[in-house]
Amino acid sequence: MANWYYEKQGKQAGPVSDAELAELERSGGIRPATLVWTSGMSNWQPYASVLGQQVAGGEAGTPCSQCGRSFDAGELVKFGDVVVCAGCKPLYLQRRLEGVPAFGIQDAWRSGKILVARDGAALPARCVKCGVDVSSPLISRKVYWHSPWLYLLVLVNIFVYVIVALIVRKQARLEIAVCDSHRSRRRLAIIGGVLGIAGGLALAITGIQNLGPEWVLVGFLVVIAGLIVAGRVGAYLVPRRIKEGVVWVNGAGPDFLAPLPEWKGTP
Repeated sequence: MANWYYEKQGKQAGPVSDAELAELERSGGIRPATLVWTSGMSNWQPYASVLGQQVAGGEAGTPCSQCGRSFDAGELVKFGDVVVCAGCKPLYLQRRLEGVPAFGIQDAWRSGKILVARDGAALPARCVKCGVDVSSPLISRKVYWHSPWLYLLVLVNIFVYVIVALIVRKQARLEIAVCDSHRSRRRLAIIGGVLGIAGGLALAITGIQNLGPEWVLVGFLVVIAGLIVAGRVGAYLVPRRIKEGVVWVNGAGPDFLAPLPEWKGTP
């Protein structure tokens, strides 16, 4: 909880909590032009520019700049040229005070079932899998991608493939929100994948020693299945392509994608 200071009759007053500051606003003790300051701000700023002001008038169905969902004008708060809904306001303020770029709906789009986003985008504070609002901090995730043609190198030599893939792969970073339920599912998928890999290796080794070559093959198939479960099922997002600072990823849920604008760029 922030400790706020505000200007009163030419002098510094405070500190007050977020709730006390909001009460001062309701009672008229603080007006839009009143200067306020809290830790993390480089200078005193007018209250309206820091904590926003109610959007007056306007059309119903105005989209929140953070989550893209539509609201009546009275349900939105304005920060300069940016409008934010009540659900997105706490995270927007936190990121703004910390100097971290806030998400804008211009940073992410939907293309059918695919999420398209700029490299480094901080996505809406909604679970990227199911779309429910999330109050916990965003988590940073790096995704890596290379042309699918490189997989042909596995037929030549798997070590050659690994070296070339590490050299030519592209990467992007996204900051995403994930609910507790989907965090738990990811942990279970990773645990299951690791157990599958260990079991498959044990089966292959036993096959080499005692059971015969067919069990070696079964062991390696189990290892591959474990890798898929841990790497794909356990991933929040799976990249399809990264090009010129834009990333296309699978895995975002339909409820998360629905409020986002349609991607108008190249497929």
